[in-house]
Amino acid sequence: MNPGTIWAIAVLAAALGALAGYRLAKRGAKAQRRQEREREQALLDRVAAGLAHEIKNPLGALSLNVQLLEEELAASGQLSQASRSRLAAISKDYHRLEDVVNNFLRYAAHRRMSVAEADVNALVRELATFVKPDVARANATLNLMLSDSPIVCRVDAPLVKQAFLNVMLNALEAMPSGNGTLDIATEQENGIVRISVKDSGVGIPETDLPRVFDAYFSRKTHGTGLGLAITKRIIEDHDGRIDVESAPGRGTTVTVSLPVAGPAVKESA
Repeated sequence: MNPGTIWAIAVLAAALGALAGYRLAKRGAKAQRRQEREREQALLDRVAAGLAHEIKNPLGALSLNVQLLEEELAASGQLSQASRSRLAAISKDYHRLEDVVNNFLRYAAHRRMSVAEADVNALVRELATFVKPDVARANATLNLMLSDSPIVCRVDAPLVKQAFLNVMLNALEAMPSGNGTLDIATEQENGIVRISVKDSGVGIPETDLPRVFDAYFSRKTHGTGLGLAITKRIIEDHDGRIDVESAPGRGTTVTVSLPVAGPAVKESA
C-alpha cells in the first residue's frame, strides 16, 4: 500500500471518528435535556398537587360562603349598596385568583402525548380559519405561504395546534394599531419541518428576548405570561425547538422546528 493511500485512509478514519463523536455528543445532549425536562416536570407535579389542595379547595369554599352571605343579607333586608359592592369586589378577586391557579395547573399538567401522522399544512389551515374573527378585529391581513405539497410528520395534533395558536394570537396582539400583516409559512428540509409566524407588530426589546418563554413573563396588561411558556414545553416535548427574532418597530418572527419522524421514544429503564 503506497503512502498516499495510507494517508487517505487515515484522514477518512479520523473524519468518521469525529462524525461518530459528534453524533454521540449530540445524542447525549438530547438525553440530558430530556432528563432536565423530566426533573422539572416532577417538581411541577409536586407544586401543582400542593397548589390544588392548599389554594384551589379553599377558594371554592370562599366563593360558596360569599354567595350564601349575599343571599342571607338580601333575605333579611340588610344588603345595602355598600355591602353589595364589597361582595362584588371579593367575588371579582376570587375569580382572578382562580384564573391564576387554573392557568398554572394547565401549565404544570403533564399529558401523555398521543403521536400520529398529521399534515402540518392542514393543521395551519384549520387554525387560520379559527382565528379569522381575531384577524378581522385586529384589522390585519393573514397570508398563508405553505409548501406546495403536504408535510406529514408525527405529532400530537391537538397539542401542536395549541402551541401554534398561542403563537398566532400573540402575533395578532402585537399589532394593536391595525393594518398589520401576519405571514405563516411552512417548509420541510432534511427531516425537519419549520413553521414560521411573522408579524408586523411593535417588536420585542432585545433585553426581553431571553425571557419571552419564561413562565409569568409578560408585558401585556392582561397577559398571564404562560401562553408562550406552554408553547415551548409542547414543542420541546416533541424534540423540537422554537426561536424568536425581533426588534422594536420591525415586527417579530417565531419559528418552530419539528422532526418529521416525531419525538424519540423514551427507553425504559
